[in-house]
Amino acid sequence: MTNQEDPDGPPTPPATDGGRRPGARFVWLLLGYGFVGLGVIGALLPLLPTTIFLILAAACFARSSPRMEAWLLAHRQFGSPLRAWRAEGAIGRRSKVLACGGMTVGYILFVAGARPSLVVALLVGLAMAACAAFVVTRPRPGADDPSADRTPCARFAAPQARSAEPAASPDRKSGNRQRSEISGRRAR
Repeated sequence: MTNQEDPDGPPTPPATDGGRRPGARFVWLLLGYGFVGLGVIGALLPLLPTTIFLILAAACFARSSPRMEAWLLAHRQFGSPLRAWRAEGAIGRRSKVLACGGMTVGYILFVAGARPSLVVALLVGLAMAACAAFVVTRPRPGADDPSADRTPCARFAAPQARSAEPAASPDRKSGNRQRSEISGRRAR
């Protein structure tokens, strides 16, 4: 029996934000803005991560502000890694290299600047190594999509299956003409 059917039961509080407590949305919104702020600082400082704070911000905004969540996911600079993480839990190769490099530099600066005891240095090193292992073991975006072409240049692509009909090989003159047309139609 629901409270609407039972006139003697306690009154049902009005549902706000999908049944959540009214203050929860505000807390999620504050956390989201805080994580965006940390992400912006991380974009300016080389040793502070950016993407993880923006991933956390997007998760907070998903619970509080669909408009801010959509803004983050559509952002020109940060939207692509956020969407890849959300869809596949994927991290791009460049991001992996930058993250592991930043952790290495951060650890070196920590040891050189703080001069910790051997035990503390080992514990921090193990924690950073665990974080680096997590980052490195994440898939690359589109890794499950066999049709995704991730080769940097067509020269390095795997040979395609040969068709039954042989392709006409362009002669030197027509090949030069095609290159000149591609490079700005200089020679006519």
